[in-house]
Amino acid sequence: MVLRISGLIAAILLVILFAALPNTSQERRSEVPRGDVDQTLVVELDVPEGFDRAALAEVVREVDADPRGWSQIGIRVEVGESTTYRLGVATAATMAASCAPWPTAGRFGCQAGPVAMIYQPWWDEPPPWWEGSVDDYRRRAVNHEIGHMVGLRRHPPCPGPGGPLPVMALPPRDETQCEAQSWPVQADLDAASGLLDG
Repeated sequence: MVLRISGLIAAILLVILFAALPNTSQERRSEVPRGDVDQTLVVELDVPEGFDRAALAEVVREVDADPRGWSQIGIRVEVGESTTYRLGVATAATMAASCAPWPTAGRFGCQAGPVAMIYQPWWDEPPPWWEGSVDDYRRRAVNHEIGHMVGLRRHPPCPGPGGPLPVMALPPRDETQCEAQSWPVQADLDAASGLLDG
């Protein structure tokens, strides 16, 4: 009887002790403001022979450092080697193998698991619907694939004539009523934030 009472008292004391401890996981999350690092992707670059690897690395560094990019919600990107994630540029001849099992018609970029590929002819010369510079298109392409690597799967539609085209939107087949631009819009950021918070 004494042993049972002693055990009960010990159990009550443990409950009181744990209840008094701060919930450190919730406190840490609440102390992380927008812009602090929540997730860092280290990507290995995968480019065809003769392609300017340094040019792709420079665009990755640019979009990571720009305050208009994914860093707004704590997502950072670094170039490394032998990592889980691969960001690359593929030719029409190699796109199908790089993107399997997803059909790309030999000319659309893709994300297959930890691999994301950009279509090289559009890297060299943007598609007809793009009205900006080559450099801005390359920033859009990299931002789009970073969004996929974070876990975004859906492609939001154009919000309406004159609105900014979400960076996660599918490339229009010809022209778009939206303003094509290079950076994640609020809908993109909210969707990615939901994955980080989850």
